[in-house]
Amino acid sequence: MTTLDLEALVRRHPANAGILAWIDRGGASGWRLTPYQSSGFDEGGQMLMEVAGARLPDAAKRTIGVHNVCVHPETGVIYAVHHGRYTFLIREPDAPPRTERWLSGIDGDLDLAALEGEWRPTWLEDQEDFDALLAAHAAAGRRPADLGELS
Repeated sequence: MTTLDLEALVRRHPANAGILAWIDRGGASGWRLTPYQSSGFDEGGQMLMEVAGARLPDAAKRTIGVHNVCVHPETGVIYAVHHGRYTFLIREPDAPPRTERWLSGIDGDLDLAALEGEWRPTWLEDQEDFDALLAAHAAAGRRPADLGELS
């Protein structure tokens, strides 16, 4: 699948509505999905993509604007996001719904109200967090969109 095909799938997949609205809350709807490019100035991106996501396929490692995202390359479902300098969210559909509206951290206070309850903040600091990222990848692969929804 080409990057443009994957971008179209990401934009239209109903599971991405909340996270795309959250990423795009600044109003720059002309975003593009691009392959992740490592940068020494992006320590959060390196942590998500190169350390925690070392066992993820390269096709899953993408960028939307200034956000690094993990996207299942077959379903188009976004399942992890790096925001700011060092804030991470992972989609965990089998966990109890998140009830906190605000996330306070190194990147300030973030309003998570627009996100579904399956999005969880994580520090990506240990093997348990790395395993959660792999589980999120597997879960995203089980969420194909109904083709009727995408036409």
